[in-house]
Amino acid sequence: MWAPSDISENVETSVHYTIVKKVINGVLENSRSLLSDRLPVRLHCHSDLVTGENPTRIGNRYGFVYPYDTFRTRDGWVAIGVGNDEIWQRFCEAIGMQELSRDPGYQTNAKRVREHESLNAAVTKWTSQRTTQEAVFHLLNHKIPAAPVYTVKDIVDDPHIARAREMIVDIAQPEVGRMKIIGCPIKMPGTGLWSPAPRLGEHTTEVLTELLKMTGKQIEKLKEEGAT
Repeated sequence: MWAPSDISENVETSVHYTIVKKVINGVLENSRSLLSDRLPVRLHCHSDLVTGENPTRIGNRYGFVYPYDTFRTRDGWVAIGVGNDEIWQRFCEAIGMQELSRDPGYQTNAKRVREHESLNAAVTKWTSQRTTQEAVFHLLNHKIPAAPVYTVKDIVDDPHIARAREMIVDIAQPEVGRMKIIGCPIKMPGTGLWSPAPRLGEHTTEVLTELLKMTGKQIEKLKEEGAT
């Protein structure tokens, strides 16, 4: 007969299993939704639905809002997102180009989208005189959405991405020594314990005994027959 503690432990285990199962199923379903449902929408399907136009490649520029683009800096690139007219006014003041906000050709988002080439040149004139870090910090201080465009080297060296989020992990690989590998973006309790890649045949005995329930004699016979 089970004691009350046994029953409670089994109930608790069952509840935990159910929760974990739902979480995992949710992640998998969301991944499928992201790939099959959301991605096409983010690829500007609304352009075809609203205007009937088949969108073409336009680089990093967002086709319906401007300036919402990447701009050359003194040492790289910066992404800037001026999403509405209020931010536009703030942006012009932040970069010291209030005349742009008064220009009839830029006073609405629709006009800025239409005149994106000349506006890109005007914004680049400001960003190209600054480093990426200077441009980002200045714009963020004025509440303008901005972010650096990272190189691979930037990502590897980033203290948040590489270390705090453990996306670059240091392991000891037998016969090689210490090396860095890419971490897993999905963080769950009990994960994050990284082990080196197994050597050829390293776990053969464990697989044969634990999964296939083979005896030592059977395994030795396989080795004698040349199995590796």
